[in-house]
Amino acid sequence: MAESVVFHLLANFAPFLQEEVNLLTGVREEIEYIKDEFERMTAFLRVADAMEERDPDLKVWVKQVRESAYDIADALDLYMLRLGHHHRNGVRGFLHKVALLGDDLRLLTLLDLKGTQLETFPNEIVKLFHLRHLSLRGTNLKTIPKSIGNLQNLETLDLKQTLVTELPDEILKLQRLRHLLLYRYHPKGDLPSFHHQTGFKAPVGIGSLSSLQKLCSIEVNQYYKNGIVLGEVGKLTQLRRVHILKLMREDCKMLCSSLEKLKNLRSLRVSAIQEDEIIDLDSLSSPPQRLRTLHLTGHLQRLPRWIPSAFNLVRVCFWFSKLRDANPLGSLEDLPNLATLEILHAYVGVELCFKAGAFQNLETLLLAGLKDLIWVRVEASSMHHLKTLSIVDCKLMEELPSGIEHLTKLERLSLSDTPYNSISRLRDLQGGDYWKSHNPDVWIAGWKDGRWQGSLLS
Repeated sequence: MAESVVFHLLANFAPFLQEEVNLLTGVREEIEYIKDEFERMTAFLRVADAMEERDPDLKVWVKQVRESAYDIADALDLYMLRLGHHHRNGVRGFLHKVALLGDDLRLLTLLDLKGTQLETFPNEIVKLFHLRHLSLRGTNLKTIPKSIGNLQNLETLDLKQTLVTELPDEILKLQRLRHLLLYRYHPKGDLPSFHHQTGFKAPVGIGSLSSLQKLCSIEVNQYYKNGIVLGEVGKLTQLRRVHILKLMREDCKMLCSSLEKLKNLRSLRVSAIQEDEIIDLDSLSSPPQRLRTLHLTGHLQRLPRWIPSAFNLVRVCFWFSKLRDANPLGSLEDLPNLATLEILHAYVGVELCFKAGAFQNLETLLLAGLKDLIWVRVEASSMHHLKTLSIVDCKLMEELPSGIEHLTKLERLSLSDTPYNSISRLRDLQGGDYWKSHNPDVWIAGWKDGRWQGSLLS
């Protein structure tokens, strides 16, 4: 029966490729397509076998399908025979097989080894000359070899959450590189610490990678004298996202000079070298007009003067900023597109007031680690579209925000590590008209019996 060879092929083909396909993001859909085609072929032959004697044209068609199936089966058997001489030892075994297959699989353009147990960079990777996207995220790699320069078609290099801290100069050969992602988070506790993220030391000359659109995250401390690398950043005029770590106050002017040239920038993240180091971005005459995300970690004597003109800002985060102004958020109040605001260890004061008519499009507000904060006041018509309000580790804040009833669109209120008095007050409010008409979800969390526990308040 013509059907039998196709069925045999289908039965052997899918299990054989299962292990390999898990290592090739983007190939899975193609394999599923081929498998579906084999199943259609089987169904066709099941019907055609009974009809081919009565239809000469159909008889020819069945013969062609049968021969094609035999050819594919022979090719698969040969492939398995060739690989049978080599031990399967995880990722390296797979890459060794790829190297043996010659030009066919060396045409591979995407390789995702995320989360595998790699500790050293497999030499086989640099033989995949057509590779455009390479992810080694979450592996235990510590170094990248100079041979990385062979992958001159590479557009994305994802080394997030690895142990790599430096890249070889040969990375500068990758003139098509668009996304260079190398940073690691170090979570401790329920809130980020100041040094919760580390990046990498970029080679001098990184400004020659003129196609770069994402550069995350480069460390620019005293290792780079005279702000050389910060000056190089200004040459990357295609950048849309950049993360700068370990910035020193004396290099702020150089950073601002480079930012002036980045007209396509959408996301800017800057962290000072230490908690007391001042970030001064006032030398920037005007913000990149397409800037949507601004994340500053470090001491701010005041907010940058240009913030009120950053009309396209959607997300703003101030961490460890030590703001002391009576109205620290005043320059943000009228930003028309601001939807998310995070204030984390960023304000030294006893009261925050959200004035009438302010923050008209804000949807998410986080107040966290504000050790001196006692009162939050929400005036009528302030934060009219707020959906999520999170208050975390504000230990002196014994009352809920005054005027919380004005937040008519609130969907979720989260109180974490908060004094019991505010929770008790919340229970009282739940019986009132506001909660009956709006009924937002309330999440209560904190440390109990040595564990972080949370629950929905009902």
